[in-house]
Amino acid sequence: MQLAILFDYYGNLLSDKQRQAMQLYYEEDYSLSEIAGMIGISKQGVSDLILRAEAKLRELEGELKLHERTETLRSELSELQERLLIAATDPSVDGAKVRIVEEVQALNAIIGRL
Repeated sequence: MQLAILFDYYGNLLSDKQRQAMQLYYEEDYSLSEIAGMIGISKQGVSDLILRAEAKLRELEGELKLHERTETLRSELSELQERLLIAATDPSVDGAKVRIVEEVQALNAIIGRL
């Protein structure tokens, strides 16, 4: 899983130094040496800081599964949208109405899980 995605979800749960090091390294493309000079620790310290931050992001996703749940909901909503489009073009108006009501109920169930 991409760390950038996990950082978007959980970055605010990292320490200030971890967050800063991750941003400088991954988003700004600074080297470990450059980051070390900026935040006042050794190059090895920066490396350790980033490794701990990466582990923390993976741990948080493992426990909370926000990214996984978001992707599941996106997939379900996409499938539901397709089914609604099919139901809306059904030549049997009464059958389409019933299917649309069922699909809206399914949508409400998905939204209820958010």
